[in-house]
Amino acid sequence: MSTIQNNSPLSYKPFENSIKSSSIHYRSILIGIVLGGVLLKLILLFLFYHHNVKQLMQPDSGTYLIPAQYLLKTGHYLLAPHIYMFFRTPAYPTFIALIFFIFGDHLLAVVIAQILLSSVLVVCAYFIAARLFSLKAGIYAACIVALDYLLTGYTYMVLTDMLFAVFIGLFFMMGVFFLTEKAPKYRYVFFMGFFLALATLARPISYFLIIPIAFGVLFFSITRRFRFKKTALILLLLFLPNVLLVGGWQLRNKMTVDTFQYSNIMGVGGFKIFFPKVYQSVQNKNQKLGIKQDVDILLHHPLLTIKQIMIGSLRVMFGTDHTLLRFFDPNQDMRVFRKIKHDLLQYQFKDAMTTFLQRHYSWFVLIYIALILWVNLLLYLCAGLALFKLRGQKQISSLWIAHVFLIGSAAYFLLFSSNAASYARFRLPFQIIIDCYAAAGAYFALQKLKSLIRKDSAA
Repeated sequence: MSTIQNNSPLSYKPFENSIKSSSIHYRSILIGIVLGGVLLKLILLFLFYHHNVKQLMQPDSGTYLIPAQYLLKTGHYLLAPHIYMFFRTPAYPTFIALIFFIFGDHLLAVVIAQILLSSVLVVCAYFIAARLFSLKAGIYAACIVALDYLLTGYTYMVLTDMLFAVFIGLFFMMGVFFLTEKAPKYRYVFFMGFFLALATLARPISYFLIIPIAFGVLFFSITRRFRFKKTALILLLLFLPNVLLVGGWQLRNKMTVDTFQYSNIMGVGGFKIFFPKVYQSVQNKNQKLGIKQDVDILLHHPLLTIKQIMIGSLRVMFGTDHTLLRFFDPNQDMRVFRKIKHDLLQYQFKDAMTTFLQRHYSWFVLIYIALILWVNLLLYLCAGLALFKLRGQKQISSLWIAHVFLIGSAAYFLLFSSNAASYARFRLPFQIIIDCYAAAGAYFALQKLKSLIRKDSAA
C-alpha cells in the first residue's frame, strides 16, 4: 500500500515504510545522484591530484597509517615495535589495512574507496528526509549531501572522518526508521546500536551517546506502551553491539596497556587541550589528571567552561573548512586564507582584496572563500525555515520523537565538540542532519513560490 499521498510536505501517513512505497521514478533519480556524485568526485581527483601526498594528508594522518601498516605486518595495532596503539581507535586503521591488503600500499586506493563509501551518506540523507518530510525533500537532501563541500573535502583526506560520518549517518537512518514505524522492528534498533558502536570505534566522541539514546528509546517504548519484555529486548539489542565491540576494545586495552580506558585522548589531562583557559586557573598544575579530575575542574569553573563552549560552538557551526582547498593546492598559506575570510565576514571587502592581491592568490581561492560563506548561510537559513514550518503541523505529531532524536544527536556532537580547539571539521558528524533540514526548507520555499506563481497566473 502506498503511503505517499502527494509530494507536498508531511502529506503521508506516519509510521508507514517510505522505502517500500518509494516509486521507481524517485529511486532512479536517487541512483543517478549517487552515480553522479561519485563520478564528480573521481573526476576532481584525477584532474587535480598531482601525485603529491600532501594533497591527501593532514598532520593526524600518520597516526592512522602507522598502526595500519603494523596491523598488516604483525596482526597488532602498534605505533612502534612493542608500543601498542592507545591514542587512536581501531576502525580506520583496520579500514586502511584492508585497502592496503587488497590493492597494495597506495594512498590513492584509500581515497577512491572513501569516494565510493561517501555514496552511502547520499542514500542515508534521501531516506531520512523522505521519511520525515517528502520524497522530493529526500531527493533535494541527496543532492545537497552529494555536493556538500565539507563532506567532499574529507573524502579526499586520509583521516577517519569520512568513515565515521558514514557510520553515524547509518545510525541516524536506522534510528529514524525505528522511531517512525507503526510496528517498530527489532532489526532497526539492533542496527542503531551496531552502527553507533562502529562509529565509536572510528572516533571516541560518540562514546557517551549511547546513554541519552538509551533513555530516548526507553521513553519511546513507554509512550508506545510496549510491554516490559519487549522494552527490555529493545534495550538489550541496542546495547549488545556496544558491549561486544566497544567493550571488546576496552578489554584489549586492559590486556595491552593495563587500563579499561577507551582511548587516552579522553584520559589523563585530555581536557587541557580543549579548555586551556580553565586549566590556567588550576593552582596545582602538576596534579595527576583523569576523567574524574577533569570533570571536577570544569564543574568548579562553570563560567569559563561555558564561555569556551560557546566560542567553540560558533567556530564549529560557522567555520569554513579549508580541507578541499588544501586538496586543490596543498601549498596555500592557511593563515592568509583565514585573514581573507575574516575580512569578508566583517564586510571589509577592501582589506580582503588588498590581502588577496598582495599575496598573489589565485581568483579561485577568493571565489572559494566567498562561495563557502554564502553556502553555509543558505544552508542554515533553509534548515531554520524547515524547523519553523514544523511548528504546529498536526501531521508530525507522531514523528516528533524522530526529530528530537536527530536534533538531540546534533546537539550532543556540538556540545562535545565545542572547545578552544574547535573548527569546522567538528561539524562533520551532524552535517548530514543540517543538509536534510536544509533540503526540507528549500522544498517548503519552492512549494510556496510555486503557489504564489499559480495565484498570480490565475489573477
